[in-house]
Amino acid sequence: MERVTLLAKFPIVVTNSVEEAEVGLTRSLTDASIMRVTDRNRFQLRMNAVNIGRTSMVFNRFGTDTKIKALDEDHIHFIIGSSIPSTINLYDGSAVASPQNAAM
Repeated sequence: MERVTLLAKFPIVVTNSVEEAEVGLTRSLTDASIMRVTDRNRFQLRMNAVNIGRTSMVFNRFGTDTKIKALDEDHIHFIIGSSIPSTINLYDGSAVASPQNAAM
């Protein structure tokens, strides 16, 4: 079965470089820094996005466990996880996004 990449017709960034990924995230979404990458040899950011007015639909896939810190608090994020659960830390709490659970 072929793996579907969401928003594949709207590529923004595809890179194996952590530094290029930070620049791409910041340019496309918000000021962000990559705090930790578990395995730099497996790191890859694939980002696709489309803007609809002031709303952006974004697809991100990382090749390994990656911790990101977004510096701009003036956004609302609705996150749906893929086959690998994603932990989102917000302020003093955290939420896990997976195929069964979304986080906002």
